[in-house]
Formats: sequence, C-alpha cells, structure tokens
Amino acid sequence: MGLAEPSTAAEFPPFPVPPVETSAVAAWVAGVDTDRGGLTTVTRFPAGGAVHEELPYRHVVARLEHATLTQVEGASVLGVDALPDEDLFRRWPRAVLIASAGDDGCRVWTRAGDEIRIRTDDPVIDRWALTSWAYRRLRRGEPLTGAARLRVGSRSVTVHASRVRQDG
Repeated sequence: MGLAEPSTAAEFPPFPVPPVETSAVAAWVAGVDTDRGGLTTVTRFPAGGAVHEELPYRHVVARLEHATLTQVEGASVLGVDALPDEDLFRRWPRAVLIASAGDDGCRVWTRAGDEIRIRTDDPVIDRWALTSWAYRRLRRGEPLTGAARLRVGSRSVTVHASRVRQDG
C-alpha cells in the first residue's frame, strides 16, 4: 500500500464481555453416606449423565418448576419453589419427600404429613443438599429431627432439624 508506519501504537477498544447467564439446576443424582463418626456426606451429579449406581442411598432430586417431565416423574425428592399443595404426592407417586429451599434453610414434607424445617450454621451451604440428608434419614427409619454433622464438598456444617407439624 505504500503507507508509512504509524507514529503511535495501535489501540483497540475493549471487547464487551457478555453477561453471565445462570439458570437453576433442574435435577441431580445424589448419594448420601455416613461414616462411623456420624458425619454424613452428600455427593451430587447433574441428572441426565451417568447413572451413578455406586452411590449409597442414591436418589434423584428434581425441581418441579425447572426439570423435565421425565426427571420429575423419576424423582424421589421433588423440589418446589412455593409451598406445596396436598396433591403433589398423589400426582407424583415416586416422590418420597417434597422439599422447598430458601435463605433460612429448607422444609421437607413427608407422605405421613410431617413438615420438617432444616437449617444449618453455614449460610453458604447449598440448601438443596439438606433435602438429601433428610432423604437418607427417612429411608433408614431415623428421626428427621435433631442435630447432625453434614459435609457437602469441602464444607462441613451442623444441621438442625425440627418438626413444624404432623398431620398423622
């Protein structure tokens, strides 16, 4: 082209960074194990991938408002964003627990009519992990109330569970 070199370095405007799009996890496979010392560990993987049959107390947690119909139909724990209505257990016969998670912990409802509030001393822990803790205890016939130690990932916390009501 026959042009001279510019006297200053070339500058390029910054490229706009696109916003991060987040979405709620719709369904996951969870396993729950307790060691001899009483520490319960919850392990979770996204649903739809490997089956993870090696997990103890393996179950699927599916959020009703976010998961596919197939995921909801196969879920042992059915997560809801709002308070559940009484027909959810009838409509979803595989569900063992119905759960709702919030900033203050979570609540779980059983087929027997129990409503349990579960909270933890750590505000960072994912509240949905508490539902898997409750699932294991229910399957083993253990009380859903009281205090226990729970590990999710590298975090270990104390869980406190208390009865809200019992219909039966």
